[in-house]
Amino acid sequence: TSTPPVLREMQRLTDHTAAVRAIAFSPNGECLATAGDDRTIRLWDPRSGHCLRVLAGHPWVISSLAFSEDGELLVSGSWDATVKVWEVRSGKELAILVGHTDCITDLVVTKNMILSSSRDRTIKQWNLIQ
Repeated sequence: TSTPPVLREMQRLTDHTAAVRAIAFSPNGECLATAGDDRTIRLWDPRSGHCLRVLAGHPWVISSLAFSEDGELLVSGSWDATVKVWEVRSGKELAILVGHTDCITDLVVTKNMILSSSRDRTIKQWNLIQ
């Protein structure tokens, strides 16, 4: 029998002012995104634990996050029934995707599309045009 690994806390990220509901790593592991009830997205350097940037724009709880495959875009979903697309490098909001009628529950980003699921019992496909 093998012994299970022992895990220990490495660092604690504490800048959010309310519950954290979503977390995502960039594909290269160089950026960590977190979001939640304080309606902000925080981008972190996972090695140092330093908050690199705060993204704000959702008027309600942020429930899901996903990075694009190249790590250049971050997609957020909210209880406000919108999906937002952000440029990671600048923190600029690039697009607001509107079409759901209830909270966003999950997101998947592929090379050419964003998939969003919602409490409205639908999954929407959004094509990325670059």
